[in-house]
Amino acid sequence: MPDNPSPILKKPCLSCGELFSPPARGSARCALCLRDPKTGGRGTKEQQGYTKEFQRLSRRAKKLQPFCLWCSTTGSNSNPLTTDHSPEAWMKQQRGEKLTLDDVQVLCRECNSRKGAARQIRVRRF
Repeated sequence: MPDNPSPILKKPCLSCGELFSPPARGSARCALCLRDPKTGGRGTKEQQGYTKEFQRLSRRAKKLQPFCLWCSTTGSNSNPLTTDHSPEAWMKQQRGEKLTLDDVQVLCRECNSRKGAARQIRVRRF
């Protein structure tokens, strides 16, 4: 009887969509997208793009615009105001350019979650 190894089935990574061969334990993410438990799964704040420069701009943006850009709420304990990069800001950071207040969006947590990842997709505003 010949030894026929079972075919290795590839599946798409839940994070990036690339096809990969899952390990025996059945991870849903490729090796590049596996989360680091020490940093809560997404890397450090710096690795996520939230540099000290961005954090300084975020504080200033919230003072100048104390409401959500999309729904105009002023925030609450259950839905606080957050700040995030505009889609253009990621490109500027990759080119090594300085960020400005125009690169920071003040959004409530609900709208920020609806917006999705600015680096990966372009989402229409509601």
